[in-house]
Amino acid sequence: MSLILHVETATRVCSVALSINGVLLNEISEQGEGYVHGERLTLIMQEVMKNSEKEFDQLDAVSISIGPGSYTGLRIGLSTVKGIAFALRCPIIELNTLEIIANSVSHSGNIFAMLDARRMEVYAHGIDGHKNTLFTSSPMILDEWTFAEFDPILCVGDGAEKTKEIWKDRKIIYFDEFELKASLQIERAVQKFEMNLFSDPSSIVPKYLKEFEIKKS
Repeated sequence: MSLILHVETATRVCSVALSINGVLLNEISEQGEGYVHGERLTLIMQEVMKNSEKEFDQLDAVSISIGPGSYTGLRIGLSTVKGIAFALRCPIIELNTLEIIANSVSHSGNIFAMLDARRMEVYAHGIDGHKNTLFTSSPMILDEWTFAEFDPILCVGDGAEKTKEIWKDRKIIYFDEFELKASLQIERAVQKFEMNLFSDPSSIVPKYLKEFEIKKS
């Protein structure tokens, strides 16, 4: 049996899900103007467990989306998950946020997952219609012809919005209805659980992909 708690905090969405043997039991997602993670994450976890009539000490693992994404969200999410792992001696399953996004979409052609990285920069990850990796997760500065060699492309994620004007003359499809939530982790988390692919809670760190910058107002 695999009872896994899934935590998603890489964007402004704060989402928690619980699955058993790959089947979703309960999920709660919240989003505010700012980041609600610090105030709401542990409370959402408790509510998801209560709704599912499960206790934390029954967990077999916790999966966490470790980036790229929001510095604030990633730090809060990972520190909370580490606390659970240490307290309950529960293994952690780390998942790449962009890979989760890209693989959650069904499309016969190329799929680009994009998260906003400020200005005209995005974090991007590309796969083809057979889920083969075109390029691994990395920060990219966008211009009119960035990724043109992969056209036509389906773009998904909050970073895709900034391409709509500069790529308007290219063959681009946009999946605007996409919502990043914890339940999207279930399939890959179960696969890694079955293969015992766990991360050491003492050494796991967020995958920022670029250095944190502090700017004066």
